[in-house]
Amino acid sequence: MRDLEIQIEEAPPSDVLPLRTAILRPHFEPGTLARFSGDDEARHFVARRGDDILGVVSYFLTDLPEEAGDDAGSPAFRIRGMAIADGARRRGVGGRLLTTSLTRMALVDPTIPTVFCNARLGAIPFYESYGFQPFGDEFHLPEIGPHRRMRRAMPTLLA
Repeated sequence: MRDLEIQIEEAPPSDVLPLRTAILRPHFEPGTLARFSGDDEARHFVARRGDDILGVVSYFLTDLPEEAGDDAGSPAFRIRGMAIADGARRRGVGGRLLTTSLTRMALVDPTIPTVFCNARLGAIPFYESYGFQPFGDEFHLPEIGPHRRMRRAMPTLLA
């Protein structure tokens, strides 16, 4: 799949909800979608191959949580709902989606210095490979499992 034509594009929330739900919230009742508060204001990206959506990620403008120490309360982009379809994992789709969307978000507002996420423990190595570092303690989200907050600097774009 690394060699296949995959397009990364911004998309409406309705495009990200089905895959987000199937991968991240499979315990939801059929017909229920994994909507997050703020989805209508967030920026959403999809990785497409033709008509198939292989990956999704959403960015929310918020403040760094208090676990960020001296940086707590600073404006940041928060990644939520990153999900890659079962057949597309470990094939470069997630990395392309993450790096391309981070660059596009840096263009949206170059004054935002940091991006963070609440990573499931199994996703920590993925995020670390893209420069994210853990902060704060491990915590548990009901019905989802253990997580760890991770952050990194937003890409710096040359003028």
